[in-house]
Amino acid sequence: MSAEQRYAGVDKFGIKKLYPDADDEPEQQYLDMNDIKAGRVDDYPATYEKSDEDVPGGFKAVEIGGVEVRLSLYSSNGNPFGSVEHTVYFKFETETGYPTSNGDHEDPYRLFQPYISGGKHHDEKDRCCEGNSMKACIFGGGDIGFRKEICHPAYCVDRGHYNNYDDKPHGGEWHGPIKNMKNGAMLGRWYGFKQIEKHLADRNRQEVWMDEGADDGNGNLVLDGNEHRWRLITAYEDVKTGEEDGRPISDWTTGLYSQYCTACVAESRSGKPLPNGYVRLEPFSVTHAEGHDIDIKDTNCVTVRIDNKKEKIAYWSLRKITPTDTPPSPS
Repeated sequence: MSAEQRYAGVDKFGIKKLYPDADDEPEQQYLDMNDIKAGRVDDYPATYEKSDEDVPGGFKAVEIGGVEVRLSLYSSNGNPFGSVEHTVYFKFETETGYPTSNGDHEDPYRLFQPYISGGKHHDEKDRCCEGNSMKACIFGGGDIGFRKEICHPAYCVDRGHYNNYDDKPHGGEWHGPIKNMKNGAMLGRWYGFKQIEKHLADRNRQEVWMDEGADDGNGNLVLDGNEHRWRLITAYEDVKTGEEDGRPISDWTTGLYSQYCTACVAESRSGKPLPNGYVRLEPFSVTHAEGHDIDIKDTNCVTVRIDNKKEKIAYWSLRKITPTDTPPSPS
């Protein structure tokens, strides 16, 4: 791949690339906007269909919805992609019962939850569900939080509302509020969304970027000019255990961890046990008693989840990236 191709400013849909394509085994997957049932889209096939709404490029927006919907876009042959740029444009119509505030940041106030994940499901108790995911929760009033799932359904609780709600700082960046909301809610207009997961030498960094100018004010998607509109909204960097700014977030030996992951041993990326049984948001592996390993770097799909709502999406994609410290300028 030439440098010109690798650092191309936009993807196949004309959407800005924030980070360069990976040098090593580059991977890109896109929702086929002409044949939405084709390609690498998987899970809950009856819950999504073309809508009657036109979007730029001669396509129709895709409508997804149901009681509990997880729509996933997979890498080729399940290959892990490590650092990844996950992109989707979305719109929720103004409907009775849809959240219009952040509330207490619990699930009823969540619009939807995009995430990056991998692993396998198992029924055996000693193996739990050998999966992991980094989730970005988008709430009705524009707050964004990060959640980490270690061995489904054990979670590292809710992290990352970086406007320090309830006077609880979370050690991350917050550049909100999200612009162009209607009456303080994220309903009735299009937004562009990017979730970035970067595996760096000394830390794992999660970022959420938004294209807040993706709507013409009348509910129509505007793609032209998106290259200049993407803005970093929030980010979280978790340093390695033992460093000054480390923030342990949950105890592996209590609560959901002891209930669901009785045979798991938490480890850092170096393989050294974390002090006091703590599990962190940094890249990590989990080793079961039978020797089965889960590693956050082994993610192989991106997922969009919504509950009891309908959502329109467009231009959904994943790209394996080179995790530079700062987004490079396109060349």
